[in-house]
Amino acid sequence: MLKTLNNYKPSGRVNPVAPLFLAVGLLLTLALSFLYAYLIENNPFIYLSLLIFAGFVIGLAMITIFTVSFGKIRNVTVGIIIGLLTGLTALYVSWAVMLPAIVGDMVNTRQLLTSPDQMWHLINFISRAGWYSIFGVEIHGFLLWLIWGLEALGIVLVPIYSGYDRVKSHLFCENCKTWSVEENNFLCFYYPDKPLLLDQLQRGDLSFFQQANAIELPPEKNFYALDIEKCENCKNIFTLALVENEKDKDDFIKQLIIKGLLIDKTLYEQLREKQPLFPAVSINN
Repeated sequence: MLKTLNNYKPSGRVNPVAPLFLAVGLLLTLALSFLYAYLIENNPFIYLSLLIFAGFVIGLAMITIFTVSFGKIRNVTVGIIIGLLTGLTALYVSWAVMLPAIVGDMVNTRQLLTSPDQMWHLINFISRAGWYSIFGVEIHGFLLWLIWGLEALGIVLVPIYSGYDRVKSHLFCENCKTWSVEENNFLCFYYPDKPLLLDQLQRGDLSFFQQANAIELPPEKNFYALDIEKCENCKNIFTLALVENEKDKDDFIKQLIIKGLLIDKTLYEQLREKQPLFPAVSINN
């Protein structure tokens, strides 16, 4: 009787050089925060600020992923802490750069970086006086605090999630001390019975392929894809993911069903042998 496949779990280890990459990541965060504050303050179109903010948050996510990846962090808690430090640094520094531009020569960035009390006092002052208007309406008080709160949540929570996801969801080979590589759409197929597919796949039972059908291009209905992560060096550790591609008009929406099932090399080779029958399908998402 086949046993249920185990899920990959990070080892919890932290590379000794991780603090070095954390320092590099925070320096990058510092530079990005200065750039963000400069662009926000000198942007003549208030609506363009949303795009600048989106770019800033994406940049913070990339810095967090960089720190976790090159620092070889395999501890979920540490990944979250790195994201938190990245987000809080970005939030504090961006305010320290923007405030002097708003209130004038009464304060400078260097003073604010070492004086959180003074920063808080100025933020409260601006919240009462207002900063900008939208459609002719002056934004201040509760509404301004609401906007600032949402901005702060994005700046802090996105890096936190990025750190968590990078550690939790990506395979790391402890023998080779390296991250895995991904092979998306390793196998693609139609299958009529989703519960049976899940049950057999979680037990490493590939007999479901007897009922699977190859996909004629272009795909005309929902189909499944198996994604593989593997160590490219030793090729001895693999994980399997199941993705359902749901048809939505002329496009497909990917829905992750299972991720991180550990499989051995024998099962991987058995799956690879089926690639000629169920080849990869490229779709626009």
